[in-house]
Amino acid sequence: MDRNSLEALLAREVDIVDSALGEFGTTACVRSVQVAGQAYVSYELRLGRQQRLVGVEAVLDDIAARVAQHRRGPVKLRLRHQPSPAIEAPHPQPQALSWKGIAMGGPPSTAAVGISYSSGRPTPVQVSFDDAPHILVAGTTGSGKSTLLRSLLCTLAWRTPPDLLSLRLVDLKNEALVPFGGLPHCAGTGFCDRSAAQQVAAVEAELDRRIAHGGNAAQRLVLVVDELAQLDETAKARLGRILALGRSRRVHVVAATQHPTKQTVGEKANFPLRLVGRVTDAQASALCCGRPGAGAEQLPGKGAFVLVDGDVTRFQAADFTDAVAAGIVALLAQRWPRTGAEPVQETSFEAETAVLGARTGAEPVQEPVDGTAMFPLPKRPPTAGEADAIRSKAGEGLSLNKLVTLVYGTKNGTTFSWVKWALSDA
Repeated sequence: MDRNSLEALLAREVDIVDSALGEFGTTACVRSVQVAGQAYVSYELRLGRQQRLVGVEAVLDDIAARVAQHRRGPVKLRLRHQPSPAIEAPHPQPQALSWKGIAMGGPPSTAAVGISYSSGRPTPVQVSFDDAPHILVAGTTGSGKSTLLRSLLCTLAWRTPPDLLSLRLVDLKNEALVPFGGLPHCAGTGFCDRSAAQQVAAVEAELDRRIAHGGNAAQRLVLVVDELAQLDETAKARLGRILALGRSRRVHVVAATQHPTKQTVGEKANFPLRLVGRVTDAQASALCCGRPGAGAEQLPGKGAFVLVDGDVTRFQAADFTDAVAAGIVALLAQRWPRTGAEPVQETSFEAETAVLGARTGAEPVQEPVDGTAMFPLPKRPPTAGEADAIRSKAGEGLSLNKLVTLVYGTKNGTTFSWVKWALSDA
């Protein structure tokens, strides 16, 4: 759709929204239109002196039906309360936000989670553990919760060396966090009930050690949990203590859930920063956001989130796929070597992706490809020729676990991520 066609479509939709608002007796109208990248369109509202947003909300479904008829397809609208009232509609030709648009560099102990358009121009959305000691990430299936977690962990680990950051990962679904077991920052993983409980207990033990010794540790310890509701009762009790006491000891929690309850989310003060995608209803939105009226139940999913830290800010999470995450983990293994040697002397993310090739979007290094790489390989990312050989072996019907063991002789988070990266370069 060219610019003139888009402007004509949006002008017609302004007429549709204004007509519906007038017919249903509200004193509200569209005062301007803001196009938020290719994520959504914001119809900014002017309210009459006595008009309340609840009156607009009452007719939102009727407006959505009329817009859907105009677009000849289903449309989900969201009524925005902050920073100014607006009706948000999906972009007529939506596209996922590429991970390449996210700035990998930044201060230590910060992470990038997406792009906000609330100011009228694309603005990076950053989180800092200095400002937000614990973070809740919530959303139903299809909300984009996993891709947001990948963005957070990739950028946090890129910006923060292992001597300043230690991660313990709990992923009882064995999905979003598995590739990050290969990070040099990773002190432990929990991918089953027993090991998950061990990771939470290890964080509590470190918290107790820091309390007993006093002072402030230089290294932050971040416990990342996905899915919060799957922790056993003992682990949940320990987690509650970590949330209450960890913030002053540089012990932090990033907890993700698609099953929010009062018991799993806990008190509002537990998570001062909340990143909430599409949820089932207004009650779930209020619980996850820690406040009513945030409108998370009206989000379309696919990476649309609100950041709640007192204010409510909509943003779009970038599309960090599992394969992209595995590739960046492999780069980080070279950027921050576990051996204590000096990191690879590359000054930018772009420079390092250029070395390792097209799997991360850059031109590949030209190496001979003979398809006869000898396994097991040394403990490093595969070359282009070795990646071809890995894919050839995968075509023989080997399971991923057997393939990783064949290629590297051992299976852990690092070797798992390298093989998944090779398989993604088809």
